[in-house]
Amino acid sequence: MLLYMIIKGLKTNILKENDNLLEFIKANLQSTFKQKAVLVVTSKLVSLSQGLTISKDNTSKEELIKKECDEYLGEGLYGHHLTIKNNLLMPTAGIDSSNSESDRYILLPRNIHGYTKNLHQELSSFFDFNNWGLIISDSKTTPLRRGVTGAALSYHGFQGVTELKGQIDLFGKRLRVTSQNRVDALAAAAVFEMGESNEQTPICIITEAKLNFTTDNGESVFVDKENDIYSPLYIDKIIQH
Repeated sequence: MLLYMIIKGLKTNILKENDNLLEFIKANLQSTFKQKAVLVVTSKLVSLSQGLTISKDNTSKEELIKKECDEYLGEGLYGHHLTIKNNLLMPTAGIDSSNSESDRYILLPRNIHGYTKNLHQELSSFFDFNNWGLIISDSKTTPLRRGVTGAALSYHGFQGVTELKGQIDLFGKRLRVTSQNRVDALAAAAVFEMGESNEQTPICIITEAKLNFTTDNGESVFVDKENDIYSPLYIDKIIQH
Protein backbone atom coordinates (compact mmCIF):
# COMPACT_ATOMS: atom_id res chain seq x y z
CA MET A 1 0.00 0.00 0.00
CA LEU A 2 1.36 3.42 -0.95
CA LEU A 3 1.67 6.07 1.77
CA TYR A 4 1.34 9.74 0.94
CA MET A 5 2.72 12.67 2.88
CA ILE A 6 -0.13 14.78 4.27
CA ILE A 7 0.26 18.54 4.73
CA LYS A 8 -2.44 20.38 6.65
CA GLY A 9 -2.50 24.06 7.55
CA LEU A 10 -4.34 25.03 10.73
CA LYS A 11 -6.60 28.06 10.92
CA THR A 12 -5.86 29.89 14.17
CA ASN A 13 -6.79 32.97 16.11
CA ILE A 14 -4.39 35.92 15.82
CA LEU A 15 -1.27 35.99 17.98
CA LYS A 16 -0.69 39.38 19.57
CA GLU A 17 2.72 40.84 20.27
CA ASN A 18 4.29 39.39 23.45
CA ASP A 19 1.69 36.58 23.62
CA ASN A 20 2.95 33.22 24.88
CA LEU A 21 3.69 31.12 21.78
CA LEU A 22 3.73 27.82 23.67
CA GLU A 23 0.21 28.41 24.96
CA PHE A 24 -0.90 29.66 21.54
CA ILE A 25 0.29 26.46 19.86
CA LYS A 26 -1.28 24.24 22.51
CA ALA A 27 -4.59 26.08 22.17
CA ASN A 28 -4.65 25.85 18.38
CA LEU A 29 -3.24 22.38 17.77
CA GLN A 30 -5.78 19.73 17.04
CA SER A 31 -5.86 16.79 19.42
CA THR A 32 -4.85 14.49 16.56
CA PHE A 33 -1.20 15.62 16.57
CA LYS A 34 0.73 12.40 16.82
CA GLN A 35 4.17 10.85 17.00
CA LYS A 36 6.43 11.15 13.92
CA ALA A 37 4.57 14.21 12.70
CA VAL A 38 6.27 17.51 11.89
CA LEU A 39 4.93 20.79 13.23
CA VAL A 40 5.78 23.85 11.12
CA VAL A 41 5.45 27.27 12.73
CA THR A 42 5.99 30.49 10.82
CA SER A 43 8.85 32.60 12.18
CA LYS A 44 6.56 35.60 12.46
CA LEU A 45 4.82 33.96 15.41
CA VAL A 46 8.18 33.58 17.15
CA SER A 47 9.11 37.19 16.42
CA LEU A 48 5.80 38.51 17.76
CA SER A 49 6.03 36.36 20.88
CA GLN A 50 9.53 37.78 21.46
CA GLY A 51 8.23 41.34 21.01
CA LEU A 52 10.49 41.95 18.01
CA THR A 53 8.72 44.83 16.35
CA ILE A 54 9.85 48.41 15.92
CA SER A 55 8.02 51.57 14.95
CA LYS A 56 8.62 52.85 11.45
CA ASP A 57 8.96 56.31 12.99
CA ASN A 58 12.00 55.34 15.09
CA THR A 59 14.45 54.44 12.31
CA SER A 60 14.92 54.32 8.57
CA LYS A 61 14.55 50.88 7.04
CA GLU A 62 18.07 51.02 5.60
CA GLU A 63 19.57 51.75 9.03
CA LEU A 64 17.53 48.93 10.55
CA ILE A 65 18.61 46.48 7.84
CA LYS A 66 22.29 47.25 8.44
CA LYS A 67 21.81 46.83 12.18
CA GLU A 68 19.90 43.54 11.93
CA CYS A 69 21.81 41.71 9.21
CA ASP A 70 24.80 39.44 9.81
CA GLU A 71 26.47 40.54 6.57
CA TYR A 72 25.56 43.50 4.35
CA LEU A 73 26.07 43.09 0.59
CA GLY A 74 24.79 46.43 -0.67
CA GLU A 75 21.71 47.81 -2.38
CA GLY A 76 20.05 45.68 -5.04
CA LEU A 77 17.22 46.33 -7.46
CA TYR A 78 13.85 47.86 -6.62
CA GLY A 79 15.15 49.45 -3.43
CA HIS A 80 16.01 46.14 -1.76
CA HIS A 81 19.18 45.71 0.28
CA LEU A 82 20.92 42.34 -0.04
CA THR A 83 22.06 40.69 3.17
CA ILE A 84 23.01 37.46 4.89
CA LYS A 85 20.98 36.68 7.99
CA ASN A 86 20.69 33.40 9.89
CA ASN A 87 22.76 31.60 7.23
CA LEU A 88 20.40 32.65 4.45
CA LEU A 89 21.06 35.04 1.59
CA MET A 90 18.03 37.33 1.71
CA PRO A 91 16.88 40.89 1.04
CA THR A 92 16.32 43.34 3.91
CA ALA A 93 17.66 41.03 6.67
CA GLY A 94 14.23 39.41 6.76
CA ILE A 95 12.57 42.59 8.07
CA ASP A 96 8.90 42.63 7.13
CA SER A 97 5.80 44.68 7.75
CA SER A 98 3.15 42.41 6.19
CA ASN A 99 0.56 41.04 8.63
CA SER A 100 1.72 43.55 11.23
CA GLU A 101 -1.35 44.62 13.17
CA SER A 102 0.08 48.01 14.11
CA ASP A 103 1.99 48.52 10.82
CA ARG A 104 5.38 48.14 12.51
CA TYR A 105 8.49 46.44 11.21
CA ILE A 106 8.73 42.80 12.34
CA LEU A 107 12.27 41.50 12.82
CA LEU A 108 13.53 37.93 12.56
CA PRO A 109 13.64 35.89 15.80
CA ARG A 110 16.54 35.98 18.24
CA ASN A 111 18.54 32.87 19.27
CA ILE A 112 16.51 30.85 16.80
CA HIS A 113 18.24 27.48 17.31
CA GLY A 114 18.08 27.60 21.09
CA TYR A 115 14.49 28.80 20.96
CA THR A 116 13.47 25.95 18.64
CA LYS A 117 15.12 23.33 20.85
CA ASN A 118 13.44 24.71 23.99
CA LEU A 119 10.04 24.90 22.30
CA HIS A 120 10.42 21.30 21.12
CA GLN A 121 11.24 20.20 24.66
CA GLU A 122 8.28 22.06 26.15
CA LEU A 123 5.85 20.67 23.58
CA SER A 124 7.29 17.16 24.02
CA SER A 125 6.31 17.36 27.68
CA PHE A 126 2.83 18.49 26.67
CA PHE A 127 2.41 15.72 24.06
CA ASP A 128 4.11 13.13 26.30
CA PHE A 129 6.30 11.94 23.42
CA ASN A 130 9.43 13.35 21.76
CA ASN A 131 9.81 11.55 18.42
CA TRP A 132 8.40 14.36 16.32
CA GLY A 133 9.83 17.31 14.40
CA LEU A 134 9.58 21.07 14.70
CA ILE A 135 10.39 23.57 11.93
CA ILE A 136 10.45 27.36 12.24
CA SER A 137 9.79 28.51 8.68
CA ASP A 138 10.15 31.71 6.73
CA SER A 139 9.60 32.81 3.14
CA LYS A 140 12.58 33.37 0.87
CA THR A 141 13.37 34.52 -2.62
CA THR A 142 15.62 32.52 -4.98
CA PRO A 143 18.04 34.09 -7.49
CA LEU A 144 16.79 33.83 -11.09
CA ARG A 145 13.31 32.79 -9.87
CA ARG A 146 10.17 34.88 -9.40
CA GLY A 147 8.14 34.69 -6.21
CA VAL A 148 8.83 33.32 -2.75
CA THR A 149 9.05 29.81 -1.36
CA GLY A 150 9.49 28.47 2.15
CA ALA A 151 12.71 27.64 3.98
CA ALA A 152 13.62 26.55 7.48
CA LEU A 153 15.22 29.12 9.77
CA SER A 154 15.67 26.33 12.30
CA TYR A 155 14.41 22.86 13.15
CA HIS A 156 14.68 20.19 15.81
CA GLY A 157 13.80 16.55 16.32
CA PHE A 158 14.69 14.92 13.01
CA GLN A 159 17.52 14.50 10.54
CA GLY A 160 17.24 17.52 8.26
CA VAL A 161 19.86 16.46 5.72
CA THR A 162 20.28 12.94 4.36
CA GLU A 163 23.69 12.05 2.99
CA LEU A 164 23.55 9.97 -0.20
CA LYS A 165 27.30 9.79 -0.81
CA GLY A 166 28.29 6.23 -1.63
CA GLN A 167 24.83 5.10 -2.71
CA ILE A 168 24.29 3.65 -6.18
CA ASP A 169 22.21 5.40 -8.83
CA LEU A 170 19.93 3.71 -11.40
CA PHE A 171 22.85 2.83 -13.64
CA GLY A 172 25.23 1.47 -11.02
CA LYS A 173 27.31 4.61 -10.55
CA ARG A 174 28.32 5.53 -7.01
CA LEU A 175 27.20 8.98 -5.81
CA ARG A 176 30.15 11.12 -4.73
CA VAL A 177 28.81 14.29 -3.05
CA THR A 178 25.01 14.25 -3.15
CA SER A 179 22.96 15.03 -0.05
CA GLN A 180 19.22 15.69 0.23
CA ASN A 181 17.95 18.74 2.10
CA ARG A 182 14.69 17.43 3.55
CA VAL A 183 13.98 20.18 6.05
CA ASP A 184 13.78 22.97 3.46
CA ALA A 185 11.67 20.74 1.20
CA LEU A 186 9.20 20.26 4.06
CA ALA A 187 9.27 23.96 4.91
CA ALA A 188 8.53 24.89 1.29
CA ALA A 189 5.56 22.50 1.19
CA ALA A 190 4.23 23.85 4.48
CA VAL A 191 4.55 27.51 3.44
CA PHE A 192 2.71 26.69 0.22
CA GLU A 193 -0.13 25.35 2.35
CA MET A 194 -0.02 28.18 4.91
CA GLY A 195 -0.06 30.97 2.30
CA GLU A 196 1.44 34.45 2.25
CA SER A 197 -1.40 36.94 2.83
CA ASN A 198 -4.66 36.72 4.83
CA GLU A 199 -5.06 32.95 5.13
CA GLN A 200 -4.50 33.05 8.92
CA THR A 201 -2.90 29.59 8.89
CA PRO A 202 0.51 30.18 10.55
CA ILE A 203 0.82 26.57 11.73
CA CYS A 204 1.04 23.44 9.61
CA ILE A 205 1.19 19.73 10.43
CA ILE A 206 2.99 17.27 8.15
CA THR A 207 2.39 13.55 8.61
CA GLU A 208 3.67 10.40 6.87
CA ALA A 209 6.97 12.05 5.89
CA LYS A 210 9.84 9.60 5.58
CA LEU A 211 12.16 10.97 8.24
CA ASN A 212 14.66 9.79 10.78
CA PHE A 213 13.57 11.31 14.10
CA THR A 214 16.63 12.17 16.17
CA THR A 215 17.92 14.89 18.48
CA ASP A 216 19.38 16.82 15.52
CA ASN A 217 20.22 20.32 16.75
CA GLY A 218 18.86 22.05 13.65
CA GLU A 219 22.14 23.41 12.28
CA SER A 220 23.41 20.52 10.12
CA VAL A 221 21.69 22.00 7.05
CA PHE A 222 23.91 25.09 7.07
CA VAL A 223 27.31 25.57 5.47
CA ASP A 224 29.70 28.42 6.19
CA LYS A 225 30.50 31.00 3.54
CA GLU A 226 33.95 29.58 2.81
CA ASN A 227 32.48 26.18 1.87
CA ASP A 228 29.46 27.45 -0.07
CA ILE A 229 29.71 26.74 -3.81
CA TYR A 230 27.98 30.07 -4.48
CA SER A 231 30.36 32.12 -2.32
CA PRO A 232 32.26 33.58 -5.33
CA LEU A 233 29.07 35.50 -6.14
CA TYR A 234 29.00 37.38 -2.84
CA ILE A 235 32.06 36.78 -0.64
CA ASP A 236 33.91 39.82 -1.97
CA LYS A 237 30.84 42.02 -1.77
CA ILE A 238 30.46 41.89 2.01
CA ILE A 239 30.55 45.46 3.34
CA GLN A 240 31.68 46.21 6.88
CA HIS A 241 29.00 48.24 8.65
